[in-house]
Amino acid sequence: MQRFFDVVQDRSGNCIPNALVYVYVGSTSTLATLYSDNGVTTTPNPVTTNSDGEYAFYAANGTYTLQIQATGYDSQSRPGTIIFDPADGGVGVFVQDGSGAVIRTAQNKMRESYSVKDFGAVGDGVTDDSAAVQTAVNNMTAGGTLVFPFGTYKINTSILVPYSNITIIGNGSTIDATTLAYNGAVRGSGAVFRLITPSAVHGATLTATANQGSFTLALSSATNFAVGQTVRCISTEVQYRNDTGIAYYCDVNKITNVSGLNITLESPLLYPLTVSPYTVNVRSLMPIENIDISGFTMLGGGVRATPLANGNGPCGIYGVGVDNISVRNCRFYGFQGIAVYVEYVQDFTVSDCYFEGVDPTVAITEGQNSGFYAAYATYGRRVLFTRCIGQRVRHIFDGFMVFQFVQADSVANNTHRAAFGSHENTYDLDIVGNVSYSCYAGVVLRALTANVTGNTFTAGTINNPNWIGFSANLAITMSQMLYTDPGQARFVINSNRIYSYGTGTGAVSVVASCDQLTISDNLFVGGAPSIQSNNADINLNNVVITGNSFLFDGSVSFTSAITMAQAINGTLRNWVISNNTARNHTFQVVSMHGSNDVTNPADCIKITDNLALVAPGSAQAAVTLRPTGYYGDNIVIRGNSQWGTSVNVPTVLACSGQTYRMRGYPVVELNDETIKTNQGNRAVVYASSTTPTVLNDATLFRGSVIQNTASSAGGPNYWVVTTAGTNGTITGVTGAITAGTNILTLSGNDNTKVYAGSFITV
Repeated sequence: MQRFFDVVQDRSGNCIPNALVYVYVGSTSTLATLYSDNGVTTTPNPVTTNSDGEYAFYAANGTYTLQIQATGYDSQSRPGTIIFDPADGGVGVFVQDGSGAVIRTAQNKMRESYSVKDFGAVGDGVTDDSAAVQTAVNNMTAGGTLVFPFGTYKINTSILVPYSNITIIGNGSTIDATTLAYNGAVRGSGAVFRLITPSAVHGATLTATANQGSFTLALSSATNFAVGQTVRCISTEVQYRNDTGIAYYCDVNKITNVSGLNITLESPLLYPLTVSPYTVNVRSLMPIENIDISGFTMLGGGVRATPLANGNGPCGIYGVGVDNISVRNCRFYGFQGIAVYVEYVQDFTVSDCYFEGVDPTVAITEGQNSGFYAAYATYGRRVLFTRCIGQRVRHIFDGFMVFQFVQADSVANNTHRAAFGSHENTYDLDIVGNVSYSCYAGVVLRALTANVTGNTFTAGTINNPNWIGFSANLAITMSQMLYTDPGQARFVINSNRIYSYGTGTGAVSVVASCDQLTISDNLFVGGAPSIQSNNADINLNNVVITGNSFLFDGSVSFTSAITMAQAINGTLRNWVISNNTARNHTFQVVSMHGSNDVTNPADCIKITDNLALVAPGSAQAAVTLRPTGYYGDNIVIRGNSQWGTSVNVPTVLACSGQTYRMRGYPVVELNDETIKTNQGNRAVVYASSTTPTVLNDATLFRGSVIQNTASSAGGPNYWVVTTAGTNGTITGVTGAITAGTNILTLSGNDNTKVYAGSFITV
């Protein structure tokens, strides 16, 4: 009995729509006729048979009512829409549903993507699928999509992906890389996927200084430089030094034009690249581009007995020379190295991923087995890490020499170093909307420019008892950047919530030279010092600390809101500390130290309108000029208040029995505290004095006046500093002056006895 179907059947009887028609009529049967709808006889072309009597019909494209006639059998006809295509190679054709759809061969349709199982991958979690996956990738030289059907794929050898326009889809599959081999001589060899450009790195030197804002570089040679290459410039000129090394002037960019010995950059230089007396090396490579990896769970090897240099292996995903790469919706477990690491990269995104490092039972020793990072970028521009979660790693996000670097909307738990931040030579770092808790620190800033906004950092005790030698007391810490180098940082720390920090160096630790620092509108809650700087080798200029709230819980002695020590060798210029509120503090709200360098005093310091609600029994002034060093010109302490103290404590303490030398006229006025009968500058005292008095120590406020403008001269709020000596008499000083001039040259004088504003008799 012959059979006819308007769908294809394979030899097992499974239906395959719209493809080749098989008719079984017996081994001795003969095909008679194939009719079209209009009744015209169509000769099948070609007609094949085999020993089973299987006939395959091919005809021109069209709709047919097929009637199959075979010798010795009754005829049978059955209507149906069958599309035949003689060019389909015998595998059938495909037409998408919908108006305007065109006919495609099924072969073409099914080759839209590659499956690793097409090349022999098993996905049973036992078989090593490395070779099969590599073969699949090797067949994607023109790009395409590589699909991992759901399963567990054992990968024991890294998969090299050297092509552009590659999409790799995990479909929720697991990559078991727990025994992944690592070869220290081959960078990234411990990665599941190695995204490596086949392009070599080319080099030249810069021959002319390129100014800030410039798009053009003049090279010693433009050989092998081409449009589209990623270019990295690195100078021998020091940008800054920190506690671990030296950072140099640099730039990461893309070439948009090559003309003679000049190349044009995609983005303007943020900083000048100075040629003389420095050397600027320019290196470039042609990246692969448009790589998307999603939908995997990757299992790493956990902690290895032998430390791995720089944490580069084993990795989940490793890339060198990649543009427009994204890693999405992946989960990474137990990688000792960096789970996702890329260098020479532009337009790099890691999003919606989960990272988990070591097991809670594993002991972590710094410098031995602590190289756990979630995502890291080096030599990059336009990098976004967002909507990720990570725990029990060294850092969640980090980078080195990255321009336009955003870390946003992510959660970190139990990191044994800072959850977020960067290493050296990072520019325009934005850390926005993140949450960290039980971490060593929320953020470490080694950037040159950074914005830390809208984050929540909660400290407490690190939950992992196996972190060895780590404490948790920081929200934001800055790497030491020394004043001796030309590069200085510009930081904004705004609208963050910082909770429950214990004793230590401050919830915000300022140990970086800054030429712009704004700390504003943050909430500090807990027991620790809040904003603190104790570094001796930095410049702190153009600083604004305003609108912050400090809510201390009274659990820690000597808690202060703002403690700033002027660097012994640095500068302190242009400060505004205003409109901050502190509650329940046990130490000063604002504590300012001076410099020991008389040639480099502080200048332009304004402390105004701060409110202190002191802890019960506290015996500290709200604003204190600390007993060290020199102060300079233009110091204003005005309108500050301290309320609620149960002891006789001033709002402003000028010093504590030590020497201050001020070359200008500081203004200390309209400060008050509620314990005194008379407010105003009676809340200002020198040393242990509690009442205003005429001060006869010329080492305090040389030639200066502390006054309340509402008082008359000589009133209780008008202080005058007189010269040292007996009733103003100076002994052992001689002088000479030329008639008709106003220059008097003295000998035997020291500057504590004669100063600007003094009255002397010649």
